[in-house]
Amino acid sequence: MHLGVAQLQQGDLIGAQQSLEASLRLAKALGRQREARDVHEQMVLLHERGGAYDLALAHCKEQHRLDRQLLNETLNQHTQSLLIQHDVESHRQLNAQLQRSNQELALLYEQNQELLTCVQHQMLHDPLTGLPNRSRFELCLADALAAAEASGLALAVMFIDLDGFKKINDTLGHDAGDDLLVQVAARFTALMHPDDLVARLSGDEFVAFVGALKGPFKATTAAQRFLRALDDPFEVRGQAVSVSASIGVSVYPDDGQDIGTLQRCADEAMYRVKRSGKSAMLFYSAS
Repeated sequence: MHLGVAQLQQGDLIGAQQSLEASLRLAKALGRQREARDVHEQMVLLHERGGAYDLALAHCKEQHRLDRQLLNETLNQHTQSLLIQHDVESHRQLNAQLQRSNQELALLYEQNQELLTCVQHQMLHDPLTGLPNRSRFELCLADALAAAEASGLALAVMFIDLDGFKKINDTLGHDAGDDLLVQVAARFTALMHPDDLVARLSGDEFVAFVGALKGPFKATTAAQRFLRALDDPFEVRGQAVSVSASIGVSVYPDDGQDIGTLQRCADEAMYRVKRSGKSAMLFYSAS
């Protein structure tokens, strides 16, 4: 396992994974549970660095299981030893050991719950802006569509692509571009109502849904809020920079009644805006 740890510290993720997987197979074959537990711990770190949070979570659960198993084995050994002694001191020591073990188990459980919460958040959110990612957006959109169907109200899906972002990224650098995206995300988030959600897809592409609309025309007002949010310049690396947006809008139930159709229609409308001059919003039209 030492080779895999060294490779991980050096940033060789592929080599580290191969070495750690070999160590894990050997530990399992030899029944060395403590070694297996330590390898799982390193695999959690490896997959977190590589962005494979589902694999990190799986190894974390296995590490936790082995922690409990090893602790239970330790407790059993202590218990069997202590049961041989019948004096009061032996019983006192047993009770103290059990209390400490319960505290250790409680601490382990709390630590793993915190890690699980962290991994789940990372799996469903954009690491740069903190906005929901595509997966989180589609989960929430499914719930919003069910609510719209039950209430009979409309819902708008908007694809938002920033105009002029590439120029800023090329001239001021990627760090400046990232700073701008964080500021844009903050302005968009401030527009959200309880029935709305905005997410970042990738690069300079955002997506939002606006729910509880009493008619498709209300979507125009919602889209204009996004456009107006970009009116004031942003301060990036001590410079004032401006961006606009091209927004494509699809409306439930007129343009579609499922996630895929609504997203496709909004995306198509957004590209029509791009081709026709940018810095505007357009509703999807089949024609």
